[in-house]
Amino acid sequence: MAEHTRNKILICVTGYPGSGKSVFASVGKEFGIKVFTMGDIVREEAIKRYGVIDKTTLGKVAEELRKEFGDDAIAMLLSNKIEKCNERIVIIDGVRSMREVMILSKIGKIYLIAILAKRTTRYLRLVSRARADDMKTYEDFLIRENRERGFGLAEVIENSDLYIYNENIGLETFINISRKLFQKILDEIHEKEKN
Repeated sequence: MAEHTRNKILICVTGYPGSGKSVFASVGKEFGIKVFTMGDIVREEAIKRYGVIDKTTLGKVAEELRKEFGDDAIAMLLSNKIEKCNERIVIIDGVRSMREVMILSKIGKIYLIAILAKRTTRYLRLVSRARADDMKTYEDFLIRENRERGFGLAEVIENSDLYIYNENIGLETFINISRKLFQKILDEIHEKEKN
């Protein structure tokens, strides 16, 4: 492994569907930080394998990748992309297992951030955003949530370094909280580099 890859800093975001991970990651872009999304790896693979992106296919592909290459398959594919990029600090949106965290930690220091919100709040957010791969029914939502829990998501949340409770606050408040957290992390990184 090249020396520069071990010096990378990975701001990893975790949380259940609809918690606000993507909004948090998009705030990082304001600071000029490149975002890698775990789900994009699955979407790319779904197109390669089946030529379609929908909730059923994405769930199937995520499970296939883990069966074929192990629980850390998506993290391995993503690690290759991160190692090839020139950016030192990156955001990884959607870490779902401690195996993924372990793989990613081989290429840099991890800041693990969990975004939390109640189940009903998250469901309503997903229904309102109407992304092509989002579920349409509460039953579909629970199936997806249980699948992600099966990947080890609860353990990742338990082991997070920082938490944001994205409940009963407006979008702008959440964005402002996220900005402050990014600034805190970047200040900490720069302070360590000076010493």
